[in-house]
This record gives sequence, structure tokens and C-alpha cells, in this order.
Amino acid sequence: MKISIHTIVKELTDLSPEPVCHFDIAFSSFAVLESTPTENETLNICDVTKFVTMNNMTDKKTYIVIDPLNILEEVKISPKINLIAIKDNIPMSTLINRIIKIFEEYNRFEQALLASIHQGVTLENILLYAYKNLGLEMYLYDARGNVLFRNSNTYKYYPQSVIQSKTIRDGNKSLGSLALMQSKTLSEKYQIAMFTFFCEQLDNLLYEYFDDKRDAYQDLNRMIMDSLNSGIPIDRELISKKLRILDWTLEDSYRLLLIVSPKYESIQRIIDYLNEQYKRDSLLLKHDGKYVFIVNSNKVNTDILLSELRLMLDVKSDLKILSSIPFSDLSEVTRVYRLFAALIGAIGYELIDLNTDAIKVLLLLSKDLDKRIFIHSEVLKLQKLDEEQGGDLLETLYAYICYERSLLKTAKKLNVHRNTVVYRTSKISELVDLDLENPLTRYHILLSILLIVGDRLLKYN
Repeated sequence: MKISIHTIVKELTDLSPEPVCHFDIAFSSFAVLESTPTENETLNICDVTKFVTMNNMTDKKTYIVIDPLNILEEVKISPKINLIAIKDNIPMSTLINRIIKIFEEYNRFEQALLASIHQGVTLENILLYAYKNLGLEMYLYDARGNVLFRNSNTYKYYPQSVIQSKTIRDGNKSLGSLALMQSKTLSEKYQIAMFTFFCEQLDNLLYEYFDDKRDAYQDLNRMIMDSLNSGIPIDRELISKKLRILDWTLEDSYRLLLIVSPKYESIQRIIDYLNEQYKRDSLLLKHDGKYVFIVNSNKVNTDILLSELRLMLDVKSDLKILSSIPFSDLSEVTRVYRLFAALIGAIGYELIDLNTDAIKVLLLLSKDLDKRIFIHSEVLKLQKLDEEQGGDLLETLYAYICYERSLLKTAKKLNVHRNTVVYRTSKISELVDLDLENPLTRYHILLSILLIVGDRLLKYN
């Protein structure tokens, strides 16, 4: 690894270096000068006397000299050479050992970087390593300028903060870029020198990163669209492979937002905002006239997202936004979509969060909608049993879910003995097939029971 002169100066800051740099250079080696230097890329360590002799005799050479007595202030430095004058009074052996340590550390870093690339370490982890070990703050952007990854949270993005960038291309098409951000503690020349080395080593990995990300987003959008059209669930193993490329998992928490508007300008304003702020952690597609925005809630604070969207809906808004409850299996996205898509036509120009607005959901469903599409088939079986046997299975199940499946709390609210709740819930488990571990299923059950029984059960919410 070649080490720039700016890196050497930065690493020797504690020795009070005073550089006189007439040209940029990076060093592949160093030498204690005994005679006339030969290699331009060699950092030459020498005493003051030797330097004075070499000052006007060499071209494109760099010297590092210990000068605590300021002897070199009386010397006119040749414009053909570089000089790093060390003002601390230290032994020559100390300076040599420091230079050895610098080269060893950066060579170890180079080997670690190359080994990471060879072993398949992700680009994002390598960038985190660069910030931790070199202090380089870097952002990855897609072709539209959206932030995909940042290895430090020190800065928000401002154009003047970028001091150098590398665009990654596929032919003439830009895939994205890696940008180096200005640091308050490191010199700009040092940063650029290290960034240039970084980009040279990561060239192929950068291309693969953007190419893989682009393909993964496109494949996920296609898989979800195919599932929405056909109604067939997405293959869990196949979608898991695509999610891993995006650093997502199948078990992450997700929210689905449906967005419609009769005016293109209004909906485009929302879509542009979502793409700008949340593109890295979301998927966006259009199905049956509705924009479907799927956000990874493990990556995004959805409460903040919904608050921001509400602020964008003014009094005369012509947008309808419906946010689903959280669900923890992206392969179930078609089920979520079908469960809530019919509601979008019933709401006004507003944003409704189905995770919190239970009463609004009931008001929506009191409108002229076919309620049968919202009622879980297994809940219908329980309704039939209650009607035939005069039981309380539906109410018990509703209260049991509302009180987080606590037998004691459910018994107290129903005013029955705990053993009665144990008996009823066991019977429910025997009679119907309901996965109460799945939050989407629990929500579907609550909604179904409310549609059957009515709002009298809201007392348990």
C-alpha cells in the first residue's frame, strides 16, 4: 500500500511536523539516507546536514528531517523537493521506529482490506471498518441521489460536505456513487489520498454492490407483483435470499401503505418524498390503480413516517393513505394487501392507521362494503358454534387477544374464573385452526369478531 505524504504528516502530528510540499506523492517504501536517493516513491529519512547537501541536488524527492533548532529556516527549500521538518527534539532512532510503525500499520490495513474482499465481507462492513480505523466518513448514494448507506452519523448530507466522490457506472449508465464527506479533524489531502486508495481496491465490489442491490429490488418488486396478481403466496426461501442482499430478513416487522389520489401531481409529491427519504428501507409498486408502499419497520420509525405524511395532507388534500398493522412475514404481503385494499375506497381524503384507529375501522366497515371479505373463515366457525350452543367463544377469544393472552386478566374482565378461560381457549384451539402467535392473524381475528358482534366488544380494547 502506498502512503501519501499527507498521511505521514497526519500520523506524526504529535511530533510537530512542518511540511513544505511542492507536489503530491505516495510512498511505497522508506529509507535512512546514506547516499544520493534514487527512487521518487521512497520517503528519505536524514539528518539536517545531509538534507542541506541534497537540497538542490535532487528532483522529485521527499525528505523527513529532525530540526528542533530551526536550522532549516535559514535554508531556501528547492521547489523540486518535499520536506517534512520535525520540530520535536527526538532521537533519530525514535523517528525511524515511528516511520516503520506507520508502514506496518497501513500494510496490515491493506492486507485486512484485501482479505475482507476475498472472503466476501459486505461492502457496508468494510466502509464501517474504514471509518473506525481511518476516520473516513463515506456515503453510498443510488443513481437518484438517495442515501443507501452511511458509515457515520456525524453529518447530514449537504452538497458542500462532499469533498470527493466516485461514480459507479454500467456502461454509460450511472448506478450510484460513493462520496467522501468533509471531516473536521482530518486534513482534506489525507482524506482524498486514502479515499483514492479505497476506491481502487473496492472498484469491483462497488459495482457488484449496486448491481446486486438493483437486481434485488427489482426481483422483490416482481415477486410481490406476481403474488398480488395471482394470489399465490411468495416462496419463503426465494424471497429470503433476495432480502439478505438488502440486509433485511423475512421476520423483520413490515407495514404496508396504500396510497391513491385522482390527481397525479398530488400522489407524485408523496411518492417523490418517500423515494427520497425511505428508498433504502422500502419497496414501492403500483397495483390496480393503488400505490403500494412496503416499509421495513425494523429500519424505519413508522410513527415518524406517518406523522410526516400527515403533515403533508392539508385541509384540501385529495390523497387517501391507509396504513396496515405491522406484520412479521413479508411472504404474507398479498394476504395483508387483500385484507385492507377494499377499505381504501371507503375512506375520505385522509390518512388512517389501522394499527391504532380501531373505531375508524368500524366506521369504515359500517359503510356499504361486503363485510364477508374481511371475516376470517375460522372465526365464522366459532360464530356458528356460539349460535348453536349459546356459547361465549367469540367474546372470550376477543378479550383473550386484547389482554395479550393473559388468562388472569381475561378472566377478570369477563368476570369468570381463570379455569373457565382455560377451558374456553382450549376448546377454541381444538375447534379451529388459528395461529395466535402471528400478529396479523390476531388483528384479523379481532376485526372479524367486531364485524360479527358489533362495537360492544370495544370495551376490551
